[in-house]
Amino acid sequence: MTDLSTMEQRLEDVTAQASYWKGKLRIIEKQMRKLEKETKEEISQVQNETKQKEMVWNEESDSLRRQIEQLTHQLIQANADKKELQKRLDFNQQTFHHMNIVLRHNLKASQEVCKTNNEIIGALMKQFEAGNQSEKTGASSGATGK
Repeated sequence: MTDLSTMEQRLEDVTAQASYWKGKLRIIEKQMRKLEKETKEEISQVQNETKQKEMVWNEESDSLRRQIEQLTHQLIQANADKKELQKRLDFNQQTFHHMNIVLRHNLKASQEVCKTNNEIIGALMKQFEAGNQSEKTGASSGATGK
C-alpha cells in the first residue's frame, strides 16, 4: 500500500505542480495577449505616423518639384533674354562703331571745310585790307590834288 499511497502522493504533487504551471501558463498567455495587443497598437501607431510622414514628404516633394520646374522655366527664360540682350548689345556695338567711323569722317570733312573757309576769309580780309589801303591812298592823294 505504501506504493499506492506514495503514488497517490506523487499524483497529488504532480497535480499540484500541473496546476501551478497551468496557472503560470495562464499568466504568461495573458501577458502575451497584452503584449500582442500593445505590439499591434504600436505597429498601428507607427504605420499611421509613417503614412502621415509620407503624406507630408509627398507634399513637400511635390512643392519642391513645382519650384524646380518654375526655376528651370525662369532659367530658360533668363538664358533666352540673355541671348536677346547679347544680340542687341552686338548690334549696338556695331552701330556705335559705324557711327564712330562716320563721325570721324564728318569731323575730318568739317575740319577741311573750316580750313578752306579760313583760307577764304583770310583771302577776303587781304582783299578788304588792300581795298581799304587803296581807298586811303586815293583819298589822301585826292585831298592833296585839290
